[in-house]
Amino acid sequence: MRIQHVVFAALVSYWSSTSLAESTAAEERLPLPTTACSYAGNFNQARFLSGIDEPIQTEGHFYFHCEYGVVWATQKPVSDALIVHRNGRGLQVNADQGAQKLTSRQSKFLGQLLTTLMSGDQAALQDLFQISALDTAHRYRLTPRQRKLKRGIQYLVLDLAQLQVGLDQNDNTPSGASLGIEILDRNHQTTRIAATQQQQFEPTEHAASQCQSLANLTDEYCDLLFGL
Repeated sequence: MRIQHVVFAALVSYWSSTSLAESTAAEERLPLPTTACSYAGNFNQARFLSGIDEPIQTEGHFYFHCEYGVVWATQKPVSDALIVHRNGRGLQVNADQGAQKLTSRQSKFLGQLLTTLMSGDQAALQDLFQISALDTAHRYRLTPRQRKLKRGIQYLVLDLAQLQVGLDQNDNTPSGASLGIEILDRNHQTTRIAATQQQQFEPTEHAASQCQSLANLTDEYCDLLFGL
């Protein structure tokens, strides 16, 4: 079973059929805090499909490194993983087929979104999306600029409220910070993702060893990220 549609922490409110009022600003910058080069945490995800009363729920753990990319590993209800490198290459890993090159539009978008958000790359975000503030504090609507993204999604909503709550007031770094994402695709189906940062690593620590030290990630996933 593949990881569901596009990623990150604290749950996002359901996007109702009534549009939220947007600010009149032509362009917004997301107030993303400065974070460590490498960190790890957990996520949960809910996908709402037409004709199905209950959402499809998944949960798992992630590891991010600013130079290498991200491991996004689902543990429940099945075990599989998305490995995305900073150069854009990606792999889908599951028990039945092993590691396969990313081919689906949805998985490629998820990988691009994950690495861009986790790195806090403002320039890349503004290149991919038109960003506008909503009338609820710390909520932003991102509308795709590129045609290839428009074919897959209508827009996504970021809820940054828990990023602000999670900031360490002493040094402005995330401490248990979380981010919520809600995506509406072209089939009018909604996916909500919530991911929480639980651990940061010192820059002096060996990158591959950081990933391999995490009990919830397999060495195979780490090896694929670091090319070992």
